[in-house]
Amino acid sequence: MPPTRIGVKWPSVGLEKPNFLRIPLYATLVLVFSSFCLWRAKKAFLANRFNDFIFHLEQTILAGFYFLIIQLDEYTSLKFNFSDSVYGSLFYFTTGAHGLHVFIGLVLLFICWIRAKKRLIKVDHQLGFIIALGYWKFVDRVWICVYLFFYCNPHKWIQTQTWPTEFVNEYIFYKTLFSNLIAKIV
Repeated sequence: MPPTRIGVKWPSVGLEKPNFLRIPLYATLVLVFSSFCLWRAKKAFLANRFNDFIFHLEQTILAGFYFLIIQLDEYTSLKFNFSDSVYGSLFYFTTGAHGLHVFIGLVLLFICWIRAKKRLIKVDHQLGFIIALGYWKFVDRVWICVYLFFYCNPHKWIQTQTWPTEFVNEYIFYKTLFSNLIAKIV
């Protein structure tokens, strides 16, 4: 429970939140574009258009790396850090973990790209590509949730929410009561 002196708000009072319409929206569009390119690669693969498959796979990989560069750029421009508040800790942990998963997805796609260049992926031998495809779709959808929670929510819905003083006082009362009961038992 945050101390009442900071206003018991989420995110914390005085925290300058990222503008959800600038860098984060652009990063989201880049990641969605990468998923569109991967969808096009899958269509080309199933239609045996191998050159198109490789081209769209390359576009996906480049867009994924570009997304990571955008994220790193955003980290340098933020006005809060990991240790500023619970919001900062959750923000950096969640977006950092997502960035790690994007990197893992890029490694999987890069392996598929190498195998495609060597003509080792065939319609009857495609399990690695299907796994990479599913993983990338999952990473993309998770980012949409991260974007909505960390970037859109604080600006629209959660920003004006405060914990009622009665709730804070009740929480402190029950916490004290429970602590006293435990102390008497022990």
